[in-house]
Amino acid sequence: TVHYAYTVNETETPRTAYLVLTHADDSVEPVRVKVTQRGKTDVNSTIYEDIESHPTQIMAEVMANNDWRDYPFVQWTLTLYTDGLTYNKLWGRWDGSGERMRILLLGSPQHEDDVTLEEMTYEIVPYDEYNKEPLTDRKPGWACGSRGDGKTVVYPAGTWYQVIEAGKATQWASAESGTITVSKNGDDYTVSWDLTSDAGCKVTGSYTGPIDIIL
Repeated sequence: TVHYAYTVNETETPRTAYLVLTHADDSVEPVRVKVTQRGKTDVNSTIYEDIESHPTQIMAEVMANNDWRDYPFVQWTLTLYTDGLTYNKLWGRWDGSGERMRILLLGSPQHEDDVTLEEMTYEIVPYDEYNKEPLTDRKPGWACGSRGDGKTVVYPAGTWYQVIEAGKATQWASAESGTITVSKNGDDYTVSWDLTSDAGCKVTGSYTGPIDIIL
């Protein structure tokens, strides 16, 4: 068993250390392991490689118009996830381990009595643009870019890909640019995404299946 501790590298320059493993038997040569720690950057993503995911489950929540709300758009929150994750409604938390894609979209204004997820290509815009005031400046067809980091599991700010282990986010990738496309064939929807993170890596994937809308 190897126990180690580290401190955050606050400089922009990577730093290197060496881990030397020795054996109780002096005849066994020591093993020298090089360890490099990245320098501090403005990148919020923790994943530095391209990602492709294919969730098998979806939650589709919508804030649509009604008798007391008349917005020039409807806001969708799509949470797509793999079989290892479950949402605990009683405690409002995610349990288990797996991958999750959380997407925020603006669609055309619809009443909650007859609301559907529109077939179109939505484009990522910066978080502040997506949430700007007045509401009339927000446009259907927008998807919300990321803000902050992706370690928050319940309400991450904007669109994020996350790896969740035992209910906690351990890795994540942001959505700085790209598109989300929604299409429908019979009762099945296909939601696909082609995004680029702030680490310059591709975040792609898709879901195909039915969608139950939660108002």
